[in-house]
This record gives sequence, structure tokens and C-alpha cells, in this order.
Amino acid sequence: MRWVCGMSMAFMAALVGAARAEMPLPFDQPLLRIETGMHGAEIRGLGIDASCRFILTGSEDKTGRLWALPQSGSGEAKLLHVLRVPIAPGEDGKIHAAALSPDGRLAVVGGWDRGDNSDGIYVFDTATGKLLRRIADVAYTTLHLTFSPDGRYLAAALGTAGVRVWEASDWRLVGEDDDYNSQRSDGAAFDAQNRLYTVAYDGFLRRYSSDFKLETKSMVSAEKEPQSVAVHPSGKWLAVGFSDSSDVEVYDAKNLQRVFAADTRGAGTLSQVAWSADGARLYAGGGRGDLRIWDNEGHGPWRDVALARHAIRQILPCHDVLAVSASDPAFGLVTLSGDKRVWQDGAIPDMRGKNGGARVASTEPTFTVSADARRVRFGLGYGIENPFLFDVYSGQLNDLQRFISALSAPDIASLKITDWLEEYVPKLDGKVIALDAYETTHAVAITVGADRFVLATDWSLRAYNKDGKQLWHQPTPEAAWGVNVARGGTFVVAAYGDGTIRWHRLRDGEEVLALFVNAKTREWVLWTPQGYYAASAAGAELIGWHLNNGWEQAGDFVTAAQLKKSHNRPDIVKRAFELADAEQAVREAGLSASDISDLIRRSRAEEGRSP
Repeated sequence: MRWVCGMSMAFMAALVGAARAEMPLPFDQPLLRIETGMHGAEIRGLGIDASCRFILTGSEDKTGRLWALPQSGSGEAKLLHVLRVPIAPGEDGKIHAAALSPDGRLAVVGGWDRGDNSDGIYVFDTATGKLLRRIADVAYTTLHLTFSPDGRYLAAALGTAGVRVWEASDWRLVGEDDDYNSQRSDGAAFDAQNRLYTVAYDGFLRRYSSDFKLETKSMVSAEKEPQSVAVHPSGKWLAVGFSDSSDVEVYDAKNLQRVFAADTRGAGTLSQVAWSADGARLYAGGGRGDLRIWDNEGHGPWRDVALARHAIRQILPCHDVLAVSASDPAFGLVTLSGDKRVWQDGAIPDMRGKNGGARVASTEPTFTVSADARRVRFGLGYGIENPFLFDVYSGQLNDLQRFISALSAPDIASLKITDWLEEYVPKLDGKVIALDAYETTHAVAITVGADRFVLATDWSLRAYNKDGKQLWHQPTPEAAWGVNVARGGTFVVAAYGDGTIRWHRLRDGEEVLALFVNAKTREWVLWTPQGYYAASAAGAELIGWHLNNGWEQAGDFVTAAQLKKSHNRPDIVKRAFELADAEQAVREAGLSASDISDLIRRSRAEEGRSP
């Protein structure tokens, strides 16, 4: 590990000033976001203070959230602050890591910040929610954050750039190691003496001294990808979980050699590991959403407890409970035996399972649309669980348990498209369709006449002609879990991981409308890309605009309800659908899609002046 040498304050100030002068400003246009009071995407970052008073959550919905835990130890967490970092379209702003200082005074979040190898980490004051500083030039996406037990140091595990450690009193970089064979690191943990342990996809387990010099490293596996590491409270052992395996292995903290492997028979992937605060139990969770518990420090019998619908993302011990986050999105506290004590579920519809290859009750399609795309039937839960029908013209959301033949499922058979369900390499007539690296395909839909087809992937919708030539490529807000081409040939309708249904023009992929339904309250809002909307009684509270305020200040947020006078326009929404052109509908109304930054700032100023 390289030491970061001391510099004069004047020289450091000059360097910082030069860096800030050269740093481009963050994205300066308002961005429409969904806001339900809870996260709208998987919760990958998690932090808890030493007294178990607060939980910090960080999500791919581009927010961090600070919660007060109930003093009784059970019930619901109370949202204290939404921590809004600078964001931009695409991946920028997604939070993958979070940490709370042991004293609960600092909340730190990081993730995909700028995407140009100059990413930052954000430090917030938990009392006020104010952004205190941006730790700049972190070098790459932050995948894991952790404080030392005494709160003196913050460590960050980075994608392909190793590990960094800062002194938390002044955020001085005190050590770094980028010799990780260009492989991502997702796991880091301190012991009681401030020794640091890390794992990375290069297969190595590493230990750094309390002055952050590399002491030793050991190959854990050349075939598996180590994802997380947890230090036994006694400091004698390290537990390691893997991203691509059910294996959970325990290593000697002194020589980094394997001591034993926990019994993982029948388990799915168990990427996240933790010890109980007293060290008596070992825990692991992963892709199935189950928590596996071993007694006798991991040697004893095991049992599985169902916690989440989807993957467990992080586990942290605190006294006699565990803090857990999941992809659902969900988070909370569970007892050492696995019982939920505090648990918060998201309010977004679960759009997974809405592809032409998924069926429930053996025959019922999970995502259907009318020929003109005016009506769409989908489940608020996985697949077709809790099905509803939405009508764009009438703005009605109706419970519809039965499938109706007037709505069509996506055609997945008229062309020979194979290897498309949860695969990297879909094929047309046996030939691979080129995607970006690690881009997974989730759904496919073929047009009437079989002259074109659309693929739905992690990051995009992609349209091709029948010979496999790409016609257009549309970046998406989250993973596209389902797609359907309306038989009338005007619209592609897609179901996204942020809980939205979106209508796109078939000819070029341009988005025309988006729908969000709160899965708990059934309130809904339908809007154009310009932000003009139609909504149920309280639906306008579900979306709003985020506006960046530079790198050193938290972003502003204003709900659509606060701009009701200017943007509550069901007429524009309906006309956008009729024309399959939102921009033209806005122009016909005598309006422009001009920058609404001033409206947002005026609204925030008025809010600040309110008694």
C-alpha cells in the first residue's frame, strides 16, 4: 500500500482549487424521479451506528436515506432525511455503498458518481441532512464503504481500482492500494485494532496493518469471485462469501489460510456474510432472499429463514440484532434467530417475471396490451401477481383478475430468437446478437409480420430487423424486465425495474408516456417526458424533479403536485398518446419543453419561507 505523503496546506489548497476549476459541473437540467417515501430500486448500501439508533440506506434509485429506528426496538423506521447526491441520466448517481460513523454523526454514500474515473464519495451531517463535503477523485465506482470501529477511518472498496482509506477527522487520504489485478473489490472490514481486510474478484484475501500497509495476501480461489468479508468479534477468523457460489468459507485472520467451510447444502448464492456481535453465530444471504444461520460459530447446524423476495445485499450486526438490506427494495432489523423486528418494504410494483417466457397457473401471460396500446394488464407483484388493468384514455386503474383475449401477450416465437432469457448472448438464427459487455437480456417481443423485434435488457431497449441489423437503441431508467409490441404497430410497451410501464414509439424507440402505480396505495401518475401529467387524487406526489446544485451541495427536489398549476395537463397526456409524439402535443398546447429550473427554485424558496 502506498503512503500518501504530507503536503503544505498552501500547496494542497492550490491543488484543490485547480481541480475544482477544471471539474465540469454536474448535469444542470431537472430530472424526473419517482418518490414514494421509500427507495424505488435495490438497496445495495447499508450502515448502522454503534448504538443501533439509526440506519442508513443507499440505493440505485440515486438517493441515500437516513432512518431513525423505533426506540421500542420494533415497529417501523422513521425517515429523517433523503440524501440527494448529484445525478445525471443513465448510471450517474446510483448509490452502491453506504456507511454510518459509529457515533451516528456522519452518513457517507458512494457509487457511480461521474463515470470518468473521477468519482466522488459524499459525506452528510445526520443531524441536518446537509452535504458536508465531496471526497473527490476516488478513482472509480465505490462498491463498499466501512468505518473503523473507533470511527477514525473510512475505507472504500472500488471497482477495478483497489481500496482507499481516509482519516475521518479531515478526510486526508492516508493509504491506497490499486494492485488488484484490475478486478473489482466489493468487500472490506476492519477488526478492533483497525487492521483492514479486503476481498476482490482477483481471488485474493488481503490484510493491511493499522497504518494501512499491506501485510499479507492469500489466494482464496482462482475460480470463484469473493464478494464480502466479515471479521469475527474475537479477531481470530474471517468469513468470506462469493458472488457466484453458495460457498461460505472461514479463514484464519493471522495467516489467511482456510480453517473450514460452513455447510451450505441446498443454498443458492450466499454472497453476503456476517457474524453475530457475540460471535456465536455465522450468517449469510444472497440471491434467494433467505438468511442462512449457523450456530456454534459456523460449525453447528443450520437453518434458513425467508426474509426478502429477492437478493439480500448486505448484513451488519448490531448488539442483539442484524441490519439487513435487500433488492426488493427492503431493509430492516432481524433478531439473531432471524425474526423480523423492523422491516420496511418498497411501494414500487415488482416488474420481474413480465416476459413472454414467464407463466403463472401454467397458461396465463404476465404482460399484455391492447392492439392500440391504450390498455395494459400487469401485476403489481412478481409476474401477474395482483393484476391490474390500466387505460390511458380514461385514466382508470382496475383490478382485473381474469385474462381477457382482447389483450395480447408478446410474440416470442415468429422468429428463431434463442438464448434470450437472462442471457448475455441472445441469438437470431443461431448467430449472436451483439450487446454491451455483461448486458443481460430479460425479454423479447416480435412485431406483427415478424419483420422486426425488440430486446429488453439491463440497460436498454434495442430494436432489430428480421436480419439482425440494429434499428435503434434506447437507454432505459432501470432494467427492462418485460416488453410487448402492440399489434397496431405504433407502440412498444416496456416494464422497468423502477416500477414503471413506459410507452415507446416503435419506429425509433422515443419515449412518449410513463406510468407509475404505488403498489401499496394504488395511487397512480401518468406523464410525458416533459413532466406534464395526469394523476389520481394523490398521484402527483409520486414524481418530482431533482435539480443538482453543484458538487458540494445536496440536490433540490420538487414534487409534481407543487407544480400543479403549470404541469397538471391530462389533455397533453392524452394528445401525446394519440400522436405518439409528446413533443408535438406540448407544442400544440402552445407550450414549450423549456427548462423548469426556475420553477423548481422558486417553489423551494416559497417552501423555505413557509411557516
